[in-house]
Amino acid sequence: MRNIAHRDVKAENIIVNDDDGEIKVKLIDFGLACKFDPKKGMRRVAGTRTYLAPEMLQQKDPYSEKVDMWGIGILLYIMMTGYVPYHC
Repeated sequence: MRNIAHRDVKAENIIVNDDDGEIKVKLIDFGLACKFDPKKGMRRVAGTRTYLAPEMLQQKDPYSEKVDMWGIGILLYIMMTGYVPYHC
């Protein structure tokens, strides 16, 4: 594991590229990404509010790269239903 968190996974930061018939999905815009110490975690709130994980918003404890998985889940929900799961 490289201990890097993107912290802004959303539709606007994903591109699809078709090189020689091979489709590649790429995550872009690493402006909010950071390398972190897994023992300390991260504390700064960063990203687009709709995609933020609860642990990031609560700011009680340090969070890990798992916040990116939450963002992917929100993205997939929006892709499948056409709606955001909650309104901020």
